[in-house]
Amino acid sequence: MKKMLSFLFVLAGFSTPIYARIPPAQTEALSMVNRIDDQATLADIVIKSTNQYMPNYAINKIDDQTLLLEIAKKAVLGEARGGAVHKLENQTLLYEFAKNKDDEWVRGAAVYKLKDQVLAADVAKKDKHEAVRSAAVHTLEDKNLIADIAKNDASMNVRKTAISRLDDQAVLLEIIKNEKEWWVRVDAICKLKDKTLLAEITKKDPEGILRLMVAQNVLDDQVVLADLAKNDENVQVRSVAISKLKDQEALLIEIAKNDLNNVIRTCATARLNDQIVLAEIVKTDEDEEVRRYAVTQLSDQTVLADVARNDVSEKVRFQAIHKLGGNLPPLEEEKRTQQNR
Repeated sequence: MKKMLSFLFVLAGFSTPIYARIPPAQTEALSMVNRIDDQATLADIVIKSTNQYMPNYAINKIDDQTLLLEIAKKAVLGEARGGAVHKLENQTLLYEFAKNKDDEWVRGAAVYKLKDQVLAADVAKKDKHEAVRSAAVHTLEDKNLIADIAKNDASMNVRKTAISRLDDQAVLLEIIKNEKEWWVRVDAICKLKDKTLLAEITKKDPEGILRLMVAQNVLDDQVVLADLAKNDENVQVRSVAISKLKDQEALLIEIAKNDLNNVIRTCATARLNDQIVLAEIVKTDEDEEVRRYAVTQLSDQTVLADVARNDVSEKVRFQAIHKLGGNLPPLEEEKRTQQNR
């Protein structure tokens, strides 16, 4: 099933995974295909090959519809049969392959290109393979059916595919309210156009990871972001909200000085510009990370020198010395001694 999903995702235009090390079988397939230009020879290789990388490389070089049909019917590998069907142009043939109950590879590839809406709808509703149903949803034109699938299909992957085809705001809102899986709700939320509604859902949704993703990727409302920064129960959500605040120095100061969570104080401190407040934080905050980030924002050389000499944390002292350019300025007594010499 995973291989089938990956294959259909490639057909849908999603990128394939990148691996640090190319498997030998993949190198072998590419090398062989690069040496051959004759389409009949390539078709014969694809039909017989058990190398999972061969179909993708070889079929890309085959345009002959007769050869592609032969591969679709005879190839050992499902990837090869499906890849060949995907390049077929004859709708009658695609229709026949889409009805093939015994081969989900050709069925999924065929229905993805099928114009016959009756058969596509039947496959989208009834096929036992979620990857095939997803492929059928891609070709559907009936928005009511797409909405029904988005709300009711047993597979979250199929529901997500259907949501990607929807624009009806009322339907999306219904999905957001009733969908149990947060990562399906995210897809629906990201398609909402009503900023007020979006903000309200973001504040109230019980899943912290959903609030985080929406805050990070969708939200730009400064009032909502300020509320999340101060009040959300999820530290990550608050951190993201703080990072997206604009022209809210007073709020950042309040959080940096008074919040009980040291991570949140650190995030707020890292965005401060007020040198007086930063100097206060670096002298009074109990957490060394908060003080260290305050040092990174400081420019007052006298304060930095004092921190470099006196802070109880080696990390904070080192950060202050780094901000001073690596040289700790001498004390006044040392200066006078040097002058008297």
